[in-house]
Amino acid sequence: MILQLKSKNPLAITILVVVFLLLKTPFFFYQYDVPTNPTNNWWTTVSFISINNFLLEFVFAQLIIIIQAIWLNYLFNVNGFNKEFSFVPLLYFIIASCIFPSYNVLSAYHFINLTILVLLQLLFALSTSINKSICLLIGIVIGLIILQLPSFVIGVPIVFAAIFIVKPFQVKDYLLIFFGMLLPLYFAFSICYIFDIAFFIDNFSIFPFQFISFTKNYFQYIPLALMALYVIFSFISLRGVMFATSVKTRKNLTAFHVFSMSLLATAIFTYTNDTTVFSILLIPITVYNSFLMLRMRLPKWRTILHYALLLTIIISHILYIFY
Repeated sequence: MILQLKSKNPLAITILVVVFLLLKTPFFFYQYDVPTNPTNNWWTTVSFISINNFLLEFVFAQLIIIIQAIWLNYLFNVNGFNKEFSFVPLLYFIIASCIFPSYNVLSAYHFINLTILVLLQLLFALSTSINKSICLLIGIVIGLIILQLPSFVIGVPIVFAAIFIVKPFQVKDYLLIFFGMLLPLYFAFSICYIFDIAFFIDNFSIFPFQFISFTKNYFQYIPLALMALYVIFSFISLRGVMFATSVKTRKNLTAFHVFSMSLLATAIFTYTNDTTVFSILLIPITVYNSFLMLRMRLPKWRTILHYALLLTIIISHILYIFY
């Protein structure tokens, strides 16, 4: 399967559609048993966007997941992370999205990940442009993420480090980014003041992530642990990438490593018992798993690891349904 997706093979789209349907069909059986817990933001403690129709929430979520998968696949290929065009990142984003059942129902995290993708694209754009407007846009996007997920302020200094790796700026450029960060917050709080909409600064609390009161879907931790293990394995193959690619690609890849750390720090220090917060790590999980599959020199082991992951996810779904 991976071999067919490593290039623009006519069978690639068919394989992607079949895998998508195979992995997503079990969620129809979850219905209202999809686990969820509230997460804090500036205005409310409800993290999920409910339209009181499971089917519509599921369909909208899948459409956004497909958009995110295509977008990430584009960024992976256009920034030279692989020598040839590949659909592997698209496939692995779909696979990774199945780890969190609640991510397959429309929620705020879908829009957070879309905003993170915008930020990632702007970060890569810095390597080819010194346009001041990009600095302002980066700041605005960071501010939008903070509006949706206040704990992202923890990751902001790390994002600045990633920006410095791609393009070392003067102090005034970083001030422009900081000013851009304040704009969404200023307009949001101004609108709240004008229309007398309450916002709760008390909700902005940073505590260590609590591994308590989690959902009963313990089976999701098995494929999650497996993908985390694959991420660790991927760093072995990344050693060759760092020496075999162009300076631009090396900078982008190093910046991506640092950017991923900002997302990890945000997830860890988000005060919630909802495992869906880890869905903000879908982007780095996808990229690192794709590197592992694309760079592995032993086709036999690549096939074993790939199908082991697919089988684990399918079995975890079946167990959860009948558990």
